[in-house]
Amino acid sequence: MFIWKYGDTEKFYYAYGFDRKNMSRKKVMNEYIINEQAFLQRIKYRNYHIHKGMWSARAIVSDKFYFFLFLKSLGIPTPMILYYTRNGKLFYGVGDKTISEENSIETVFEQELDGFAKPFGGQMGTGAFSLSIQNKTVFVNNQPTTKENVLKTITNTNYIIQERVVQHPLMNKLCSTSLNTIRMITLITEDEEIIVVRAGARIGREGNVVDNTSKGGMMVGIDLNTGRLMKKGFIKPGYGTVVTQHPDNGLVFEGFEIPYFKEAVELAKELHSKLYRIHSVGWDIAITPNGPMFIEGNSIWEIGLIQATMGGLKSIEKYFD
Repeated sequence: MFIWKYGDTEKFYYAYGFDRKNMSRKKVMNEYIINEQAFLQRIKYRNYHIHKGMWSARAIVSDKFYFFLFLKSLGIPTPMILYYTRNGKLFYGVGDKTISEENSIETVFEQELDGFAKPFGGQMGTGAFSLSIQNKTVFVNNQPTTKENVLKTITNTNYIIQERVVQHPLMNKLCSTSLNTIRMITLITEDEEIIVVRAGARIGREGNVVDNTSKGGMMVGIDLNTGRLMKKGFIKPGYGTVVTQHPDNGLVFEGFEIPYFKEAVELAKELHSKLYRIHSVGWDIAITPNGPMFIEGNSIWEIGLIQATMGGLKSIEKYFD
């Protein structure tokens, strides 16, 4: 059916449950958006082009430094940027003072640091790594390295170095080595109402420092009414399959309550209302002991694992016409 109708196979065929007897062709066509790539182009079009005569604000969520400055101005929690690089130069995160004086870079690497480095416009965890300095020893992803290697990496392209986020103890139970985040999708309707489309927990594998599914992590759906995890988690095709508990630590997903979930929903809606020039956003939200903290926003968000974990998105397709 897929090859005939769409000219291609559906890589999430089994994750969506299309192979099951109770999954009729009518149910597939009425509830699921397929294929993914065609819909991603619709997301991209709505977010890149003029909305009601105004240019898109997607640059704010696409550039991690802009995103930090924007949220900081609104007083919305987001990780502090300690340093950033641009055109091969290292800057302090606050202000625009270049660290270019003799021995100043040496001084930076003599200070204690506990942070996370990522490219300005990185996607799916590509190029991101944990960075810490303890007693003048530099560690990348908890492995010792040299400051020369780090500088070569972060000055080869534009990077930010953020403070490390301490997650809520309950979120730590999901995976102790990665920052486990909520992926929440919001969109703005023609009447400028902000609605939450879906939410899922992105959970890392023990030993990994990122929770991205592209790096072997998993996504588990969140019930929007209760803030509790659904039964099944899904690992991206190529890394695994369906799981009902964490494959490393054994934690059962179903019923696990995400702390501060309602607060995360309200804050995401408030933030999107300030970004009314962007149609839809996939937010990555950490949960700290003090509440939600926004890590980044994505103007291009995948639908595969969202549909696999939380059901088809056909009901929202009308918003992307």
